[in-house]
Amino acid sequence: MARSISLSFACGPIVVVAAAICGKTDAAEPVVVEDRAASRSVDWSTPPDYRPADVQIAELTDIVAREIDAARAAGKNEQSAKWKKQLASLKRQRTGDYTPAKSDRAELHMVGVYEGDYIVEKGRERADGSRVRGSANVYVTHTASPVVLVLSSYDPVMWDVRVAKGVRLQKVIIGSCYGSDAAAPTNVPIVGARPAVAEGRTWCAYRKGDEQYQHAAIELLNATGMEIRTFIGDYAPMTREFVVGPYDERWRDEHLLHAFRDLASEATAERRAALIAELDKVRFEAPLFTGDARRGGVAASYGVFGVRGPFVTSMRPIPARCSRVVCDVASGEFYAIANHGLARFKFKAKAAALPDVENVELDVGLPDISHPCGLAFDTRRRRVLLATLGGVGHLYAYDVAGGKWSLLGDVGNRDLSALAYDAKNDVAIGIYTEYGKGTRLVKIGAKGDVVGELAVEPSIWPADSHMRGQSDFMHVEGDHAFVIRSPGEKPDVDETGRLTVVDTKTGRGVLEITQRLQEGLATGIGIRADDVDALRSEQARMRSEIERLSRDVQVVSDRIETLERDADKANDGDAPGKTPR
Repeated sequence: MARSISLSFACGPIVVVAAAICGKTDAAEPVVVEDRAASRSVDWSTPPDYRPADVQIAELTDIVAREIDAARAAGKNEQSAKWKKQLASLKRQRTGDYTPAKSDRAELHMVGVYEGDYIVEKGRERADGSRVRGSANVYVTHTASPVVLVLSSYDPVMWDVRVAKGVRLQKVIIGSCYGSDAAAPTNVPIVGARPAVAEGRTWCAYRKGDEQYQHAAIELLNATGMEIRTFIGDYAPMTREFVVGPYDERWRDEHLLHAFRDLASEATAERRAALIAELDKVRFEAPLFTGDARRGGVAASYGVFGVRGPFVTSMRPIPARCSRVVCDVASGEFYAIANHGLARFKFKAKAAALPDVENVELDVGLPDISHPCGLAFDTRRRRVLLATLGGVGHLYAYDVAGGKWSLLGDVGNRDLSALAYDAKNDVAIGIYTEYGKGTRLVKIGAKGDVVGELAVEPSIWPADSHMRGQSDFMHVEGDHAFVIRSPGEKPDVDETGRLTVVDTKTGRGVLEITQRLQEGLATGIGIRADDVDALRSEQARMRSEIERLSRDVQVVSDRIETLERDADKANDGDAPGKTPR
């Protein structure tokens, strides 16, 4: 079997940068979802950003301004002038008259509150425990496009909807945890409030960044096929009425945000294309789950991934209870979080056979492992790093050569959802969600000390969420962290997960990619699980060879230093006033 192999051995498990493997696969089917064709378009998008529109616009303005300067410096004066003119126009529209372009395509606009105004009755509950219905007013002035209006609240609210002349209001959709209603023009259908038409789960949102907003966005997309174009929300009505139209500053920013994004996307297209081409070469090993691995009882496999998704012909089945998996390339052993602790296994010769899992017992005297959550392999010291959630959270290290455990310290109540080893900078990188602050990226030194922390923007998980962010795996290579999450409740038909690429230097979310099964490491060329074993063995051999060469280099260096010292002493002996040897 002929091979052309280029391997990177800096990052733990095998990282296949390029591999051409000839021959047709005959491996048994792994325990994964149905195999499908690999040739598909890939959704190379930016991660969803739920920050306020004005914050995003300020950031996008800076990005475009930098690209304008870069284009001018590169002699692309025409392009630079075009972007400068477009940016100036958008800035004027933010502060002056804004007249959106006419369109017959409907837009979905959302207004949300936690509770309404209580004018007739004070307080949210009556003596009998029933909820008091508050009130809120909405005035729709957006005439450029047909409008689907969504009204959301936690407490019951009676919405008073009025429209300006020329407004094409197609429908009012109400979402409320306690049942709300609306008064609207007689020709406008109102859905979602009355029991006869209420379907599915209730939802409500009044803040753009929280998990309820994200849930509402998904539910509305599934129900209407439309994304939220603008959102205005408050805990309660702070003014006389909400305005859905250009006269309201917040609404104007929300509506213009899309134009700022489009301009920034155009201005950075060349840079993004280069980044995508670079990331598309990355290969790493990771587990694949066909369901929620945290609830158990799901099919799981392990094999080679690219940013587009797992290569199905490389996958081997692993026990579903193994929620994290890392590899010690030197020994060929795998370590996993299983049975509420650390376990290890080796794949069997038959690719489709499940490996036997052996528990790795914790040394006496160390705190019990409570809710393990993150696993990484420190290739420099050949040790497994294990993070837990229990209490303040602990970080353990297991020396695979000596078979000894150590406690590196606690993680300071950081509920890590994933952990990875950054070989380039010799740090462990963890990712977690902090209530009110969104996703955070923490860097942990070799002794367990926190050496840095960054906010991940935009946040991978909701900023205002009590639940921990969950991911299946994280891999770090170069200056990028690749965070894999299982698909949501309603995934695409062949979706295997979502991959978010985060810049580990800045915390910036670079790309959000829907992962799907792929058939081979190159177009029309498959890779088998046995081939992965061969590549892994080759990587281990190359690592040993490099270590041997490093030792030889050190011996030569020491010999050169000795000769130089002897030469210096001889020269000192020839100096005036000294007796030569």
